[in-house]
Amino acid sequence: MRINDGEAVTVGGCRLRNAGGWGVDVQGGRDHAVLGCDLHDLGAGGVRLVGGDRPRLIPAGHRAENNHIHDAPHNGILLGGNDHEIELNHLHHVCQETGDVGAFYMGRDWTMRGTVIRHNRFEDIVAPGRLGAMAVYLDDCASGITVFGNFFRRAGRSTLIGGGRDNVVENNIFLDGTPAVEVDARGVGWFAPTVAPDGYMRQRLAEMPWESPLWQKRYPGLEGFLEARPERPSNNLVARNLSLGGSWATIEPAAEESVRMVDNLVDVDPAFVDAAAGDFRLRDDSPAWKVGFRRIPLERIGLLRDAWRAAIPEPLSPGSDR
Repeated sequence: MRINDGEAVTVGGCRLRNAGGWGVDVQGGRDHAVLGCDLHDLGAGGVRLVGGDRPRLIPAGHRAENNHIHDAPHNGILLGGNDHEIELNHLHHVCQETGDVGAFYMGRDWTMRGTVIRHNRFEDIVAPGRLGAMAVYLDDCASGITVFGNFFRRAGRSTLIGGGRDNVVENNIFLDGTPAVEVDARGVGWFAPTVAPDGYMRQRLAEMPWESPLWQKRYPGLEGFLEARPERPSNNLVARNLSLGGSWATIEPAAEESVRMVDNLVDVDPAFVDAAAGDFRLRDDSPAWKVGFRRIPLERIGLLRDAWRAAIPEPLSPGSDR
């Protein structure tokens, strides 16, 4: 299904499968929603959301909630624009045929800021090739994105900040990430021609009134942007995350000064209620509370019965390819 422009279209309670491209492709418009849908066995991916009046910073208001996205060769959710909220989705077994890909993906624009990826489940994200898959892929200097309160399990390179600025990775649970968090400085490496004064990234920057009072107030990280050497990553925060198993963080040496690591618990028993039974809530005696970790509503994340979703699918067994 493709939605071009328009307003307040809801795709709800649908099963979309065996299509050659995206399950739902939203291009423009306002306040469209994809709610309680099952999207699988697709040629590209589950949901693509693009919209909003970017020059005037009027959000699109698109929503993708309570969707089951799996068995896709490419992205689960691909995003363009500003100030989206991606919440309460369960993504697994996507990115199965393409490498250098993300279950959630956005990138190549310093000005697409303000999106929050909150309270989602990312599980069993594995892709072929040398570069593999990321659960959350902030590609090619994507900046100003918040990744908060998500649950990652066997999600490959779980969150990758690809040379961007002003990103926040906070209050997430990472299990068996490889690594859980990665930050690089590609803008001063192989990506340098693209961020150069005559490069593609500068062209995209020039398309938006980023120096206007409206933009600078909404996104303080844009103040003095060109003078602050935007090719370098800067002001990324990785705070109060739990990481158990796998590996924790891979930070490129040239990016080390750009990342603040604060109160992360790594390979410390987080005191789950019953991990063997799949209950990853934290007990009252969890050490996470002492560092300011905030409760993740795991009972609400993923798939719930509501006005649009009448059935909950059976969970897949670990290691299943379906």
